[in-house]
Amino acid sequence: MARLLALAALVLVAPPALAQGLAESPPPDAPSASDDGASILVVVRHEPAADPVAPRPAEVADARMDVDTRYGIGLGGTWRVQGISGTYDLSETLTAEAIVGVLGRLTSLGARAWYRFDRSDDYDLYAYGGASFYRYSVFSETAVGIGGGAGVQADLRKLLGNEDLPPIYLSADAGLTYASFNTYGFSAFTAGSGIHYRF
Repeated sequence: MARLLALAALVLVAPPALAQGLAESPPPDAPSASDDGASILVVVRHEPAADPVAPRPAEVADARMDVDTRYGIGLGGTWRVQGISGTYDLSETLTAEAIVGVLGRLTSLGARAWYRFDRSDDYDLYAYGGASFYRYSVFSETAVGIGGGAGVQADLRKLLGNEDLPPIYLSADAGLTYASFNTYGFSAFTAGSGIHYRF
């Protein structure tokens, strides 16, 4: 009889004690409160590669100027006076030109500024404005002229489809110029052309 009472007491007391013991006992792999080490969480993020960005037209123009450089030397002028022409690209859209006209009935010393309002791989469209000092040798008459117009410049390599050619550029333009000559019949309409080697 005593054994049956002891067995019943064990059945009634053991489950709560066992449950309490399991609750108080930490898992085998859990760190104890007495551990001195610190846990470190490392997070690795994978960022997708950025898509390549296409260059802007201005950057393409800058790259082209870097390849061909900014300088040009050659011949240029209008139908009434031609001579030596030098150009310098101030920026991707602005070009300065100096012309010393020694061929023709007139001689001149002038300067122009080009504004390239439309640029492409094959040609550039530009507007220009400038001033020149003219001398008419027959009557030793001098005059100052101012004018402006528009034109086109093209790369000879692109026109002929041959990249092995030297960097030669052709230009043609037309405009209006005013000059106060007394004896020389100066026409207001001007048409000109040029050829430049870029170096």
